[in-house]
Amino acid sequence: MMMVVKKIILFLICSIIVWGGETSSIALIVRRQFVNGLQGLRVTVNGSSPGPVLRLQKDVTVSILVINEIFDDATAIHWHGMTQFRTPNNDGSVGTSQCPLTNVAGSNSMVYKFTPQSVGTFWYHGHYNEQYPDGLVGALIVSDVLNEKRSYQTFGVSYDYDIDDFIFLVADYYASPTSKLLRQYLSPESDGDEPVPDAFIVNGKLTEELKVIADKSKIYRVRVANVAAFSMFTITVDGMPLKIIEIDGQMVVPFIVSSFVVNVAQRVSFLLDFSLLNSTLANSPAIWLRFTGMPEMYPEFNSTASDFGLRGNSFIK
Repeated sequence: MMMVVKKIILFLICSIIVWGGETSSIALIVRRQFVNGLQGLRVTVNGSSPGPVLRLQKDVTVSILVINEIFDDATAIHWHGMTQFRTPNNDGSVGTSQCPLTNVAGSNSMVYKFTPQSVGTFWYHGHYNEQYPDGLVGALIVSDVLNEKRSYQTFGVSYDYDIDDFIFLVADYYASPTSKLLRQYLSPESDGDEPVPDAFIVNGKLTEELKVIADKSKIYRVRVANVAAFSMFTITVDGMPLKIIEIDGQMVVPFIVSSFVVNVAQRVSFLLDFSLLNSTLANSPAIWLRFTGMPEMYPEFNSTASDFGLRGNSFIK
């Protein structure tokens, strides 16, 4: 543990001295450990799954120290959606841009250094063996406040971007290790049928455990990313139309839908505007944001909605 601490301190000092204010610095430690509420070992980042939300700035170089402390495996992290212009060796693709980070001291760390060039919702995930379905995922948000406000004005959106956003990473959950499921799937006995998930999770939690507090007087940006291994989800909010403003890291001319679908690795941002609630739910103390697994993905699986409530004092009469 002392070796890890020294590495982090040294890395942060070097970043300040060499790059000063032009570079932000982050340290991520990857481990395999138990996580409350879920069965079996999960792959975590800084002790949690999903890992911490990384909030980066457009055109500001970031240096991310990744240290592998998985006791039985190597690792690597891919920064999904980053173009890696002039930094292809920092993409995190094992076998293409790098060798995996071993779990042996001296070759178990790497500094990923790149400059985000697009504003929007992205994510990072393990890119070695089956680690990302086992929990090695996290949100990566790139901001450029002035340019984003300008984009909204150009698209005719009356919305203050400085209001807090919500980030939801939705995934399928398998109680068995993915390595075991992969062996079963590739065996002749599987007939090519993909493993059926045991549950759906949002932000690493079984959804009955997840509630968020919202202020009914505000308009929120909701960022949704599908970080599943296989599942597709339909997203709805009870009694409310959804104004889409971003798809896969690209701002779009806003359009209104009653629901939308996210496939694996896709990201969508929409506006949560409580003034648009229908009359039946306008005075409700809570509403439901629903993530419904698409049953077509699993012919023998009767999918059910994965729901959680948006709750807060502003909803209570």
